[in-house]
Amino acid sequence: MRLFVLIILLLFYRALNAQVKTLPYKNAFETAADRTAFVSVRTGATATSDWSYNTGPNSSAYHDYPVGGSATDTVSDWLFSPPIKVTSGAVLSFKYYVYGITGSATPSDEFSIWYGKSTMNPKNGKYVKLLDLTDKISTSSVWKDTSGIALPFAADTGYVVFRYRATNNWLTLALDSIVVKMPGLSVDDLRHGAVNVQIYPNPGNEILNVSINKEIQQIDVMEIDGRVIYTSFLTDKLQVIPIATWQTGTYLLRIKTDGGVVYRTWIKN
Repeated sequence: MRLFVLIILLLFYRALNAQVKTLPYKNAFETAADRTAFVSVRTGATATSDWSYNTGPNSSAYHDYPVGGSATDTVSDWLFSPPIKVTSGAVLSFKYYVYGITGSATPSDEFSIWYGKSTMNPKNGKYVKLLDLTDKISTSSVWKDTSGIALPFAADTGYVVFRYRATNNWLTLALDSIVVKMPGLSVDDLRHGAVNVQIYPNPGNEILNVSINKEIQQIDVMEIDGRVIYTSFLTDKLQVIPIATWQTGTYLLRIKTDGGVVYRTWIKN
């Protein structure tokens, strides 16, 4: 019996960890798996509208307005991303619109973006508000874009959370093209997944080997703040970089090839 319980716990643990996403992470809500990866949590009153999804060519996540609310009956719905592994810092970008029939907010309105660790409980005090877009309400559903929203450093995993809060305003919002990526990595770079890069040993302390299946045009090694400390223009598909004098820490490699640009993290011990 005890063995059976241990097996069940092990399977549960593996299933839980299988949901953790690594960088870069992107979600445009195009598939059922994309949509079920996000979880809605309600901390306000029951209402007729929830976080929902548009499907088809205009796929997106959206929240409709809570018609018939009152000042003491406020809807507060949080949309959680899956847990995302962030070990060296990350930035968030997404497309959105915030529609209001009057084009203005009421005191109970809020469209904000949060980041936190631990469980999916926005009331546990471990969530930080990154950005408030309530003042972006428009009378037209015009999509806007964001980029470069820095996430707080997390050594394990964290959740990106979108909050909808309203009482009786005709406030509707939508989200699309969510990307969480390493600093310096452009959204367009994510299209070049065919580039196969191996860096080893990782961690390392004497030399760094970079092996790639494309012709290298340039390799830049950067500190986490984006400062370039090493550049190579050698075209060899295997490069050996001496790193014995470098400081201990995490570094970011930007590798330009004929197949695109890829980024990798590496640790000097």
